[in-house]
Amino acid sequence: LTAMAKTPSDKLHKLVRSLTAAEKRYFRIYIRGKTDRESKYLVMFDLLSDMDQYDTMAVQRRVYDGVKVEGKKYAELKAYLYDLIVKSLQAFDEQQSADNRIHHLVRGVAVLFRRGLYDDCEELLHKALKIAVKHERFTQQLEIYRWKKHLAYTKMDVHFMHTQLELLDYEEEQALRKLANLTHYRKAFFEVYALIKKEAFQRGQYYKETLKKLLPDELFEAPEKALSARALIMYYRTINLYYYAVQDTDSFYKSGKNLIECIENQPHILSENLSDYISSLSNYMLACGLTERYNEVSLALEKLRKLQPVTEDDRMKIHRQYYTTMFALCQFTGEFERAVEEMKRCEA
Repeated sequence: LTAMAKTPSDKLHKLVRSLTAAEKRYFRIYIRGKTDRESKYLVMFDLLSDMDQYDTMAVQRRVYDGVKVEGKKYAELKAYLYDLIVKSLQAFDEQQSADNRIHHLVRGVAVLFRRGLYDDCEELLHKALKIAVKHERFTQQLEIYRWKKHLAYTKMDVHFMHTQLELLDYEEEQALRKLANLTHYRKAFFEVYALIKKEAFQRGQYYKETLKKLLPDELFEAPEKALSARALIMYYRTINLYYYAVQDTDSFYKSGKNLIECIENQPHILSENLSDYISSLSNYMLACGLTERYNEVSLALEKLRKLQPVTEDDRMKIHRQYYTTMFALCQFTGEFERAVEEMKRCEA
């Protein structure tokens, strides 16, 4: 029997199609200055970017101008392009992510320190600390403070030790306090979430009391117990989840509204973690629906529709939550003509 031809892999096509417009632009810049072979990679990249269904023969014809090539050569070209795209995405993410930028700067400090360039080290540490403080990266702050002390000790900087060490110790203690505080809120959130998922159909008094015990007063007595913006967001996420579980509709709505305002007041946090905002908006719309605040549902839907997804998961969540909520809203308000128009957009 004649062996069946191997189905061409569309792994590369899926990767290219998953890129955002910004990532595609960055790749085209990233690929500049490579060898003259790069023209083939760019031709293949552009073809795959515009191709709805992967067609290996069409790609081969365009890339090699109709000249027949051995399969191995084409496979190597695809493999190299795949690796090139992944490397460009790593570089792209490094520019976008606060964690990556801090990590890159601190790695630079280690490189310069080994070469005795201590003033340059201090310059990088200053930049890294500025980002870490703005984005509330407490673990990275502790690493930066450690480096600052290590530099002063290495340089035998007596003036620094005399004038700055006490302040540095205080800042280090504050970072530790805030890190511990945030960790406790995260722990409470996931414990509440896990119990709700485990006991999805429980609604009795014992269930409510068990949930309440997961919200200790030292954390949940008031929003002021949260020592950072990220901790405050976790505070509201946790009580919002709790009020939903115990069916306290009014508190579910109020805490959801506070949560949305809290996230929107921290645009740098919002831009780095869109997924939590999408979930929070979804819960808020549910609370508005349950309390018959349909105008607020519409306003939140508009916010959701205008979001620019960061990941493919974000894109799917936005699509799903927008249309699920929109159709429910149309059903409750009797706006069936609007529902038909939205269905056309959904299908498109």
